[in-house]
This record gives sequence, structure tokens and C-alpha cells, in this order.
Amino acid sequence: MKKPSELDRRYALTRDRIIGLGERSVRKSYYPQLRQRLLELERFRYLLDRTHDLILVVRLPAGDVTDFNQSAPRLTGFSAEELMALKVEDLMPELSRRLAGHARPDGEPLAAGALTTHLRRRDASRLPVEVTVETALWNGSVCAIIVARDITDRLQAETEMKILEKQLRQAQKMEAVGTLAGGIAHDFNNILSAVIGFAEMAVEETLPDSSLRHSMQQVLKAGLRAKNLVKQILAFSRQSEQALHPVQMRKVVQEAGELLRASLPSTIEIRREIRSNAFVLADPTQMHQVLMNLCTNAAHAMRTRGGTLTIGLEDLDAPPPAADAPMELLPGAYVSLTVSDTGVGIPGAFLERIFDPFFTTKGVGEGTGMGLSVAHGIVKSHGGTIDVTSREGQGSTFTVLLPAISPSDEGALNRPAAVPGGTERILVVDDEAMLAQMTAQLLERLGYRVTAESSSPRALERFRRAPHEFDLVITDMTMPGVTGKELALEILALRPQLPVILCTGFSEIIDEASARAMGIRAFTMKPIVLRELAETVRRVLDGG
Repeated sequence: MKKPSELDRRYALTRDRIIGLGERSVRKSYYPQLRQRLLELERFRYLLDRTHDLILVVRLPAGDVTDFNQSAPRLTGFSAEELMALKVEDLMPELSRRLAGHARPDGEPLAAGALTTHLRRRDASRLPVEVTVETALWNGSVCAIIVARDITDRLQAETEMKILEKQLRQAQKMEAVGTLAGGIAHDFNNILSAVIGFAEMAVEETLPDSSLRHSMQQVLKAGLRAKNLVKQILAFSRQSEQALHPVQMRKVVQEAGELLRASLPSTIEIRREIRSNAFVLADPTQMHQVLMNLCTNAAHAMRTRGGTLTIGLEDLDAPPPAADAPMELLPGAYVSLTVSDTGVGIPGAFLERIFDPFFTTKGVGEGTGMGLSVAHGIVKSHGGTIDVTSREGQGSTFTVLLPAISPSDEGALNRPAAVPGGTERILVVDDEAMLAQMTAQLLERLGYRVTAESSSPRALERFRRAPHEFDLVITDMTMPGVTGKELALEILALRPQLPVILCTGFSEIIDEASARAMGIRAFTMKPIVLRELAETVRRVLDGG
């Protein structure tokens, strides 16, 4: 015999109740209708209990909970018995206040649209919910039918979207900086070429111990710093690779300390604890950028009360990965660079995000959130690690570990070789007459015979008249009339084996790879210092 279903059992129970109440007038023919009605009610209840939204029926104006679906215990953590003993103010206090005075069974919504509030759970946590409310008659009483939806995921998605939008705006700003840098780089590098070139010649023409020589050396030093700054901005905007050289970190720390002392307030004491002479294989400009970013952040943490900024440098033999050292480190020799401050410290909740792009604890207009992220990227690209320890109110310490190298002759790295020269004939072409003349003077000091032209069409015409008069052509890229690329192609068509050096302050039209593919021997970025110019010219003339 088939076992009766739950629905059949409830139908029989209801039928017996009707008969037991003496409703003898109910004919058996009504029983199928009653069963159908029960079926509809059960189906409706099934749907309500399967929805993920919490549904409460609250008697007004008292606020007693009279009914609910199965999602109510799941979302609140209360049992069914506990829920029946609660009032709406126990679960949603803010909604309870809004319900006051809304005891009319007109079926109108409590307010236009949904309300956002919090649901108090049994464990005292608060769950963000979106609530819709309608009033209606329920079992003879005026009740509020409350539907609450968990919006935790939506709020998290909205928060992440706001973060992404902020990052997008910051990225667009950085892109604009890169575009602006590219736009001004050519003209700015032309100016720097003149500053650096004439400063180098002035240094050579002054007495070794004179104050004028010292002043010109400072001008030259500032010009070279500006050159590296433009190179750094352009490299960042193009995400290009930087050339790596042996760099003695002691010199980077010493130079950074001098620059910081001139820019930081007297309330901040700078200490340098240098106990290493080791070298690392790195881009010197990027190493300087890492240190300056860390020191600038440290100074910002002490700007209110002052304090001590300590820059430490020491040798370290990294333990194997199984020890407490960062897992990325391999056994070997490292240089440890530390930047410590006695400032306000970093909240523990921020430590895991401190190197995230665009994350900043500074106020609006005080930082882009890129300093530590860029420093982290530079250190990682050099095979090192960067870490931070901090306690609120007790300052912070950033530790950078970089693989050390052992140059075969460290002394040779500090002793610059003689600037190479020669006697070959060189044609220099630059639409900036001052730069053409300056380059010619630099080369003539090295023994070369130089002809300078500030008009590319005139230079091309001169070369056509006597294509074998020159052993080398040095030309600027961006010039009116005939560009450096066009000039090089015309010259190489007449003398395919003639060495050509193409110079540019900035160009998106041509790069080193495409220049070499055209037959150009060397591609250099302005401003070019004397040693770089001399070594490039000599290498090209010697067939390198």
C-alpha cells in the first residue's frame, strides 16, 4: 500500500478538523476543492521557503514577529522559537523607527524604492540588507510584510568598482604625465644638451682649485640630474628596460643624503650608518629613485613632530629559503639598505596593502599612491626584496635587499678611462644652431675635424656635392624640411657603408631597433655628455 504523502496527511487532518467542528454541512464534494487549495498553499509556502531573501511578517504597531520563511533563521542565526519571541526593533532598529505610524492596511509601500539598513544577527554581527516593506491585513491584524535581501556581495562589488574607478583615474593621470613628458622631452633635452655641453667645456677651461670651476661642476651635476629625471619619466611612461651597471650603493646613499639635507626641515635629523662598500648590478637612477621615495615617505611621517631619519647600509649573507628570510631570496651575498623613521607608524591593517598601486594613507593632494609601488617594482626587477615593519606611534623601517656583485677590479670602476678622440672628418647636423656649434666644439677638442650645419636640406646638398668628404655623420632626428631619418636614408643611399649616428630628445617614430634596421650605426638619446659622445663616436668609427 502506498505511503500517504505529507500533503495527503495534512489534507486528512484539515478534513477531520472540519468534521470535528460539526461542519456537517460540508459535503464530500468540497473535499477535492479543499485539497486543491491546500496544494496551492503548500506550493506557495515551498517557494517562499526556497527564496534566499528573508521574509518577515510583523504585527503593527507592536512590531511582534508573527511569521517568517526558512531564510530568516539562516540569515539571522536565531532559531524559529527565538524569532517568534522577537520584535522588529530587535532585528532592524532603524526600520522599526520608520514603521512607527504606518499601521494602515492600504498595501502602499513604506517608502519609494528599497531601504538600505542592517540586520542584527544572533552573534551580534550586522548584515547589510536591502529592505522593501508593505502593510496589509494578515489573519485579521494590520501587519508589515518585510522582505530583506543580503547585499554584502553587492556592496563589496561596489567598493571594488570605486577602487577600480579611482585606479583608472590615477592611471589616466599617469598616462597624461607620460604624454606630456614625451611632448616636452625633445625641447627640454635640447636645452639640457646646451647646459651640459657648455658646462663641461667651462669646467675644462677653469683652474682646478678655482671657485668658478666648483660652481660649474655644480651646474653640470644639476644638468646630469635633470637628464636622468627626464630619462626616468620617459622610461616609466614607455615601461622600457633600463641599462644595468655596477653601482656602489654607498655613493647612492651619500648623494641622497646631501639632497635630503637641503630639502628636509631642520626638525628632522638625518643619520647615515654606512657599513658596506659593495656593488650591485642596477640602474643608478632607479636606485636613487627607490631611496628617495623611501626617505620622502619617512620624512612625511615625521613632518608634524620631527624625528630621526636613519639610512643604513650593510653587507648581508642571505640565509637559505628555509630560514626566516623572504622566500624569494637565494643564498648568497646581499646589500641591505634600510630606511627608518621615528614617525607616526603604519596601522597594522595597512601593512599588507602598503605596496599596492595607488594605495596611500596621505591626504588628498599629498600623494598618488605610486611611490612605494614603483619602489617595490624596481627592487623586484633587480632580483631583490623589500619589506616593512612598523608599529603605530613608534615609526617604520623599510628594508631593501639587493644581490651584491664582486667586480674583478673595483678600483677600475672608480677610475674613469681617458676620453677617446681621433682625427676623422665629421658632419654634425642639428636645426638648433647652438647645439650644432656646441657638439662641433666638443668633438674638435677631441681632435676631430668637424663641419656643423643647422639646416638639414643644406647639409644634404653639401653631402651630395662631396659624399666622400666625411667619415661620419651625426644628425638630430626632429628637424624641419628633412628629418634626421630621411637625411640618414639619403646619405646611406649615396654611401651605404658610411657610419651614421642618430640623436633625439624623444621620438615615437623611431627607436634603436628600427634605426639599426635602416643601417644607422648608433641611436642615442639627448642630452649627450662628452664622455658618452666620445665613446659612441669612437666605437662607430672603429666599426663597433
